[in-house]
Amino acid sequence: MIAVSLLSSYLYCPRRIFLERVLGIKPPPAPPTFKGTVKHKVFDLINKYEEDIVTSIKSFQPFDDVFALYRRKYYKILSNTIVGFKPKLKELNIDPMQLFHKSWETFLKEARVRASNVFQFIKENKIYGTKLWENLTPKYLTELFLESKNLQLRGIIDKVEVNRGNYMPIELKSGNPPKTGVWPGNKIQLLAYILLLKEKYNATEGYIHYIDHDDKRTITFNPFSEQEVIKIRDNITNLLESKTPPKIQENKNKCTNCQLKEHCFKINS
Repeated sequence: MIAVSLLSSYLYCPRRIFLERVLGIKPPPAPPTFKGTVKHKVFDLINKYEEDIVTSIKSFQPFDDVFALYRRKYYKILSNTIVGFKPKLKELNIDPMQLFHKSWETFLKEARVRASNVFQFIKENKIYGTKLWENLTPKYLTELFLESKNLQLRGIIDKVEVNRGNYMPIELKSGNPPKTGVWPGNKIQLLAYILLLKEKYNATEGYIHYIDHDDKRTITFNPFSEQEVIKIRDNITNLLESKTPPKIQENKNKCTNCQLKEHCFKINS
């Protein structure tokens, strides 16, 4: 069974998959990658703790008070997460305080969006506490694991928005988005998650959230999407069973920053 994350990796560089998965060559951890890991962890926690925030609202409160509940909780989660990762941050020479300040703006925006959603729902429905949480829409699931024997795919979706029976996968990505659309690897990964969701739920689209820029870009599933996903899945299956590495397709930007470039250029194409 193929991990959905490999679909994106294949489009970025098939040869790297061969080096890592067939030859067992593992790259050292990179600071940008680890910063993304920290942000993913925080997003996972703020989704898990949202029920606590919502059920604590027992009566009508002004928006600023609802926002303050989210803001305090997010501040604590981000602080504790960075402290928990402090040894690894030190190893990678990442300043914890600098990481906090650069990340806080992203999570403060998220706090405002969710607080606004809850506040508007309260205004319209006049319900609070547990009843508010039970009826609140949209809601968010995090780290949702899905697998399909039929599709021979498995993966963990960062975040799923559930709104009146509709399931929308959301992929959280660090780094810069392209000028238009989404990066090809991001697109194929999201299409695969929509395909997995469609086996059990009503799912027709999703979006990539480039969290460093608070930029959300929608991808819609179309009649050709499944073929696109399956073709790449089959290419990866064949690659993992092969004894011959793919040819080097040198790309200045990719190869210069690749942590496996020395190993890569020593291996015959």
